[in-house]
Amino acid sequence: MRQVDGGVHDNQGVGGLLEQGCTVLLVSDALGQAMLSVDPGGGVIAPLARSNSLLMERVRQEQFARLDAMDKGGLVKGLMILHLKRGLDVTPIDWKGCETEPDPDAEDDARKRKPVTGYGVRKEIQALLAGIRTDLDSFSDVEAFSLMTSGYRMAETYLSGVSVLPKASAPHAWPFLEIEKFIADANTTDASYRRAVKLLTGGRTRLFRVWGQSRALMLTVGLVVPLALAAAVVALSRHGLGGMSEGLVSITGWGALALVAVGVALAIPRVREPVSRIAIGLLGLVLWIPAWIHLGVFDRLFLRQGRLERILRGKS
Repeated sequence: MRQVDGGVHDNQGVGGLLEQGCTVLLVSDALGQAMLSVDPGGGVIAPLARSNSLLMERVRQEQFARLDAMDKGGLVKGLMILHLKRGLDVTPIDWKGCETEPDPDAEDDARKRKPVTGYGVRKEIQALLAGIRTDLDSFSDVEAFSLMTSGYRMAETYLSGVSVLPKASAPHAWPFLEIEKFIADANTTDASYRRAVKLLTGGRTRLFRVWGQSRALMLTVGLVVPLALAAAVVALSRHGLGGMSEGLVSITGWGALALVAVGVALAIPRVREPVSRIAIGLLGLVLWIPAWIHLGVFDRLFLRQGRLERILRGKS
């Protein structure tokens, strides 16, 4: 028997519920929704990945539109739909060269928008959570607690609208709610809030997250290491070293150049995604040593950067 992940067949699980004749539907959609991409990339890999994301997004929208129509038509007794973009504002974007005058009513609505969602999470934070990676890798305390707090407050708010369900008892003091003071009640100019935003901003990337959190590490890896390797190659080529063959010197030189080339490629948005995907494939196939080093060193640094205690102490 050959099977595929359920996300391919029924990513929200809605189809299975309707097939069984369920009339009270509580749908929690944690899908990483397709985000706006200013430069989606070209070539072969990027368009295919982007097309698949947009296709899944369209299927998701159609499923939710069907549920909404069933709810309005009285075909279900209760319906609650939660997703990571719930409560966020939708801002219309004109196409290039659009000559239509802006709608004054829409501009007034934009000025009246509140910075916090109806369930108490700041919209800036919720937008970052909507774009966070869905890969089941390492999540820091700030990332995990923010996701749990957002989902908990969202469910607490909208579950009360399903009248056929019993009312909830007294709220429980969950440990993850401690992050709420930084993602809901904090002043946006506070260092702790800006630190949480920085940590969550890096949450959408798959590789090299810790580099974006530590300037010292970024400077060391991006500048010092290539320069040191290049200087070593120049010194060895000029003066030589007993017992070291010319082949080893050549390999070291090419390695330094390759490292610099990868760094330059990752700095260019157009090639960043395909290079990242190729790197993921190589790490899974042959480069087990860098993967081992990453898990043993850099992943631990990433988790330490995102500890809640560091936010509490105001550390960067």
